[in-house]
Formats: sequence, structure tokens, C-alpha cells
Amino acid sequence: MDGEPNEDEVHALKGEIAARDAALRDLEAQGADLRAALEVARASATSRGSGAPAAYAEAIADRDALIHDLEDQRSELWRRLRALEAEATAEAELGEKARRALQGTLAVREQRIVSLEQQHAALQAQIHAEHEVRAVLAASERRVAEHEQVIWTLKDRLEERERGHEVTLSDRERELAAREQALSERDGEVEVQLRALAQRDAELIEQAHALAEREAALTESARELALLDQDMSERDAALTARIQAMDEREAAAMSASADDERGSGLAAQTQTLAERDAAVAERDATRMERDAAVAERDATLAERDATRAERDATRMERDAAVAERDATRVERDATLAERDTTRTERDATRVERDEAVAERDATRAERDVAVAERDAVRAERDAALSARDLEIAALREQIATATRRFEAVALVGESELDPNSPDELRSISGIGPVIEKKLLEAGIRTYRQIAVLDDAGLAALSGSLANLRARFRRENWIEQAKKLHLAKYGEVV
Repeated sequence: MDGEPNEDEVHALKGEIAARDAALRDLEAQGADLRAALEVARASATSRGSGAPAAYAEAIADRDALIHDLEDQRSELWRRLRALEAEATAEAELGEKARRALQGTLAVREQRIVSLEQQHAALQAQIHAEHEVRAVLAASERRVAEHEQVIWTLKDRLEERERGHEVTLSDRERELAAREQALSERDGEVEVQLRALAQRDAELIEQAHALAEREAALTESARELALLDQDMSERDAALTARIQAMDEREAAAMSASADDERGSGLAAQTQTLAERDAAVAERDATRMERDAAVAERDATLAERDATRAERDATRMERDAAVAERDATRVERDATLAERDTTRTERDATRVERDEAVAERDATRAERDVAVAERDAVRAERDAALSARDLEIAALREQIATATRRFEAVALVGESELDPNSPDELRSISGIGPVIEKKLLEAGIRTYRQIAVLDDAGLAALSGSLANLRARFRRENWIEQAKKLHLAKYGEVV
């Protein structure tokens, strides 16, 4: 990864420390060489001292100077050696600390990278599944296209059938309207006839009531005539008996003596014949009276029968008119039923078309759902990839930050990179010695303290810093502090 220290850099740092150790060993060897040269010089001076006192003294002076120089060089070398040893020890300790921290960070990052690789593998599996879903969607889209073609064909057929039904229905409706109008007119005529027949029926009912009253009277008369007839029959029988008796007496009288009793017999016979004739006349009068009553009764009954026949004829005529009206209504109902059947057929055709359209819409909705699901899977995959990229970028940034901090520690030491140590606040453009002094007096000593100031933090500034709130915003001190802190410490505030 970019910005991540590798083993070569660590080996290079170790090689630099080893080189410094070799330089220390070289300095120690040079000191040993200088000490050996000093001993040689001392021995040479001792061997030449008896023959030349002046030369010996000069040699001694040279020796002492040389010894003094060598001692100074040795001291300097030992001082440099101790400084180098201390520096190498500090650097080694800092390098070891930074190496351990970096190794811990790298281990965490490696674990995170492994987790991200696993997530990447899962995303690859999702992508593979998405390819399968795409294949299924492509097949679904082909089926949808085929269904749409079939639906359009059905729609054309249904529209053609609907147009034919519309034409037929229009013709039938016009025909039905004409028939209905004719039926209405006929129904009106029948209603007029029915009203006339009802009026006539009412009159006949009144006549029937009158006839019923007359029939009751005739029935009473018939009973009286029956009684009279019975009485007359009894009287006729009595008269017939009297006539027979008279005939017998007449025969007896005729068989009597012709001489003695002829005169008195003729008189009795004549009286008997007169009585018989009177009885016969009375009987005939009674029969005539009875026949007249019977004739009157028969005439009344004939009148009643005629009235009933007329009433029955009127009722039959009314029933015929009602039957005709009912037949007209049945015909009208049949016409309406035919119209309703035609409309039902048209509605069924429309329902069939609507079902085809609904099926097409359902197919389109299914396709849209599948497309939305595919887009959701893509969006989820893109979101996961974006999150993974962001995490990788954050890890790279953290590794780069740790690397910069490690390099800074190696260059300037741990104490100078302590975020709590005072920073050079005058590096911020607009902050001079006076403002820096005010900030230090208020306890603001680092870039971080300025970088984290928000509206509430600025509002909390008091005393001599209260007048600087506008300058914090106007001169962009907070953003400058964030950049300086990132440049120095390698971390984002």
C-alpha cells in the first residue's frame, strides 16, 4: 500500500544504526592508534635524551604538545563517542518503540485488510449472484416482451371485436328503441282500452248488482209462484176430484128412472155440470195465472242470463286486452333483456380487454420490481464497494500518518512530536508575539487547541481573547491550525 513502511526500510534503519556503531568502533581504533603513537614518541625521546639536551628538550616539548593534542583529540573523540552512543541508544529506543507501534498498527491493518478481503470475496459472490439475477432478469424481460406482443395482439383483436360489438349494439339499440317506442304507444292504447273496459266493467258490475237484486226478487217470486203452483195444483186436484164426483153423480142420475126422476135428475145434472164448468174455469184461470207467473219468471231469468253473458263477454274482452298488454310487456321485457344481454356481452369484452391490460400491467410491474431489485443490489454493491474503498483509504491514511510520525520521530525525537507540547503558534498567519502571549496566558499552547474550536468554543473565549473571535473566522486561524497540526503530527483533527 502507498505510504506503508516495509521490511526494506526497517532494514535500512537498522543498517544506518549499524553504520553508526561501526563509526564509533573506528573512532575507538583511531584513539588506540593515537595512544600507540604517543608511546612510540615517548620511547624515541628517551633513547635520544643523553646526547642532545637541547634537542631532547625540544623533543620533549614537541612530545608534550603532541601528547596534549592527542589527549585533546582523544577527549574529543570520547565525547563524540559518548554523544554518538547516547544518540544511537536514543534513536534505537525510539526506533524500537516506533517499530513496535508500527508493527501493532500493521497487524491491526493486516487484520482489517483480511476482513476487507473477506468482504470483497462476499461482494464478489454477490456480484456473481447479481450476474445470475441479471440472466434471470434478461429471461424475464424476454418473456415480458413476448407477453407484451401477445397482449398487443389480443388488444388489437379485442378492439376490433369491441368496434364490431359497438356497431352491432348501436344498431340493436336503435332497433330496440324503435320497438320500445312502438310498444310504449301500443301499451298506451292498451291502457286506454283497459280504462274503457274498466269503466264498462264497473257499469256491468252495477248492472250485475241490480240483476242480483232483481234475481233475489225473482227468486222470492219463484218461491211464491212455487207455493201458488202447489196451491193451484192442490186446488186443481180438488177440482178434478169434484169434477169426477160430479161425473159420477151425473152418471148415477142418468141411470135413474127416466120417468119419475128425469126432471129432477136433469136439474141436478145441470147444476152439477154448471159447478163442474165453474171448477174447470177456475182451474184454467189458476193455470193461466200460474203460467203467466212462470213466463214472467222465465223472462226475468233470461234477462239475467243475457246480462251475465254480456258481463262475461266484457270480462273476456278485458282479459284479452290485459293479455295483449302483458304480451306487449313480455315482448318489451324480452327486448330489454336482449339489450341487456348485448350490453353484458360488450361489458364482458371490455372486462376481457381490461384483464389483458391488467395482465400486461402486472407483467410490467413484475419487470419493474425485478429491475428495482437489480438496481437495489447494484446500489448495495456500490455502497459496499464505496465503504470498502473509504475504509481502505482511511487505513492507508492511518498507515501513512503512522509512517510520517515514525519518520518524524526518527528525525526530531519523540518529545518534539508530543501533541501536548507547545507549538509555534506564530506559524499561523496573523498571530504575532503579542497575540501568541495572550493565547499562552489563556492556556492555548497547541495547534490542536485552536483547530478544535467551534462556535461554542469561540463564544467561550473571554478576557483579552474576546476581541479576537472575529479574527479567528476572518483570518482562518482554525483551518491553518488543522493544516499545521497535520503537517507536524501526521493526524487529522
